[in-house]
Amino acid sequence: MKYYVNYVIENKKTTSLYETKQLETKDQYTLFEGGNHPVVEINTTNNNHKNLLIFKDSYANSFVPFLYPYYQKIIMVDPRYYNDDINKLIENYDINQYLFLYSANTMMKDTSLSDLLNS
Repeated sequence: MKYYVNYVIENKKTTSLYETKQLETKDQYTLFEGGNHPVVEINTTNNNHKNLLIFKDSYANSFVPFLYPYYQKIIMVDPRYYNDDINKLIENYDINQYLFLYSANTMMKDTSLSDLLNS
């Protein structure tokens, strides 16, 4: 399965979910997608019309590599950094599946997800 990653806001594209140069830094967890981004779009060669939207915090970054073989498109949104209209995003990407993937601490204390969903 081939894929490419588009960091939408940063206007950066790559063919890997990993940034190995980050292993030389203090925060090696940023190996996964280079850290947190408002929107990350992963397009694959899978033609099954499954388009997944993940509402996430940083803990999801290490899990996403296990998902990409099963979807045509995965859109990751980090509500802590995303400020645009979520309904437009859902429509533009033809989203048909959703996943909320958070650490328990973030899910209980952070209000950015509820703010995004209520906007």
